[in-house]
Amino acid sequence: MRIVLFLSLLFLGSVSRADDNCGWSAGAGLGLAIPTSSTVFKNAADPGLAGSLILRKGLCSLFSVQLDLDKSTFGSVDANNTDLGVSGLYHFNLNQMRPYVGLGLGYTTWDDIAVDTVNKLSGKLEAGLDYWFSQNLAFNAAIKYQYVDTSSDAGGRTQVITPRVGLIYKFGGTSDSTQSVSKANKTTSAAAVPVVAQDLDSDSDGVLDSVDKCKNTVSGAKVNTYGCAEKEKATVKVDVKFQTGSSVLDKNQLADIKDLAEFMVKHPTTKVVINGHTDNTGSRNGNINISMARATAVKNMLVNDFKISSSRLTAKGLGPDQPIVDNLTEENRSINRRVEADIIE
Repeated sequence: MRIVLFLSLLFLGSVSRADDNCGWSAGAGLGLAIPTSSTVFKNAADPGLAGSLILRKGLCSLFSVQLDLDKSTFGSVDANNTDLGVSGLYHFNLNQMRPYVGLGLGYTTWDDIAVDTVNKLSGKLEAGLDYWFSQNLAFNAAIKYQYVDTSSDAGGRTQVITPRVGLIYKFGGTSDSTQSVSKANKTTSAAAVPVVAQDLDSDSDGVLDSVDKCKNTVSGAKVNTYGCAEKEKATVKVDVKFQTGSSVLDKNQLADIKDLAEFMVKHPTTKVVINGHTDNTGSRNGNINISMARATAVKNMLVNDFKISSSRLTAKGLGPDQPIVDNLTEENRSINRRVEADIIE
């Protein structure tokens, strides 16, 4: 057991923290432990009830480490199997439905009425699926294979397959915004005098600022209905918030996505490239993946909720490669974590 705990602590301590994929989660599940292979144990034992407790730590964007405590009871042979282990998990994506595979080691204690207690190292393989109902709660379904060489103690190599279902809860995590909030919007005027905003045409192109997507067009240039010249690219910041390490959208904060959808309905010939950006914390590949997952989440929202044709939308994950300020402070890093939509004809 000391070996397993040492390895797990060493592994956790040696992995660089990625700001876009951190966080702890815990879960529990129930399943059925099924003896397999042609062993004495399989021939004597019937499937038994299994319970699991798990603790996960997110790493980068597609990897995590999992500590688990599994206990199986085989009443037909009065045997109990308790396993404390550590596994590395690889998630195939960071969408709402996340399949994964895992490989790990454990320290297993077998209590059998027929033999003395047996303590052994075990190997384990796991394949599963997490379905996130929200930013903090997921349904988990998995199947785990466990191998323990007990041939010298209990008459055969013990192999058990355990399908299980359960729930996972993700702790805390502050929401980061893909667009910084202007300090001017956080302050209130000292004078309690209502101010009526006047809609201007700052670049004198004939399109009011309230609908102008290119507010610095060269004077005299011919513009389209949303204020952009022929070769001028319109970029719109999309203010959406995510839990750290998550690409699940908070549906209570989708005003900018709704505005973008309404713009695309009003201008049916336009197409949009949705670009996800991150700061430079953590690995580049991890940031590329999480930025792509977030851009894809915005695209899917436009398609599924606002009925925008997917042929008009392209999602790109640009990671940390295009910062708009340096990454020396947390405030600047929050500015660089953003989603932008480039409007093209």
